[in-house]
Amino acid sequence: MKSIHIKGHRITATGTYGLLILGAVLMLFPFYWMVVTSLQFTHSYFTGLVPSEVTLYNYLTAFKATSFSLWLVNTMLYCAITILSNLVLALLAGYALSRLRFRGRDRLVFLIVITMLIPGFLVLIPQYLLILYLGLTNSVLGLSAPYLIDAFNIFLVRQYMLSIPKDLDDAGRVDGCSEFQILTKIIAPLCKPVIMLVTTFTFLVRWNDFLWPLIVVTNSDRYVLTIGLSSLDTARGASDMGLIMAIATLCFIGPLLVFVLFQRYLVKGMLLTGIKA
Repeated sequence: MKSIHIKGHRITATGTYGLLILGAVLMLFPFYWMVVTSLQFTHSYFTGLVPSEVTLYNYLTAFKATSFSLWLVNTMLYCAITILSNLVLALLAGYALSRLRFRGRDRLVFLIVITMLIPGFLVLIPQYLLILYLGLTNSVLGLSAPYLIDAFNIFLVRQYMLSIPKDLDDAGRVDGCSEFQILTKIIAPLCKPVIMLVTTFTFLVRWNDFLWPLIVVTNSDRYVLTIGLSSLDTARGASDMGLIMAIATLCFIGPLLVFVLFQRYLVKGMLLTGIKA
């Protein structure tokens, strides 16, 4: 009976790994096809599993004949502004909501969580009208303004800070530290995993943002990568598929590098904040 059980276990494990490998192949194939297409002179959507001739012409053309470099700079500024503001504001709000006692604190946390349930498309029109009234359309600040702070990031930081012993706060107060000094010198250095988590989440969301930049930006010089790629695809379409796939590949490198570099912080941050992956 024991050998039968072991044999059945091995068969089950083999089937599980087989399904996982099949799923991985199916998920990675579109990226492989994108890279293969970008390395060829082609006007076709599919040119085979192996490139007939490898060339970097499409990548060179992306920098020379399009505004890719400008789109990249705009995207990086967009991500940098929102990441920096989210980190600063989320740390301040998370500290206040987790370490300080004041009247209405729990109700305020409840309201912040409630805002996470509001679909983003419901506030698009009010956001756009406000940005239009302030004259911030076609600007990086106009892009960033609605996302300078995210309720989800406040929630993440608060949940993480709740796991830090409050005895550290008392020790800091005994040494004469102010609340701001306790945050910056004691609590913040211990929040490295959640800081990396907020940074990664904010970067990935803003890097891939499409709808809001499409609404608020009409000047091609202010396009971000997603809008620039979409406009290029509309203008050239299948007539220059190699170039489109080259730019798409370049756009994919940023999120891939961030995920590879900060993967361990993502896992640790999710575990410590009580979020199930």
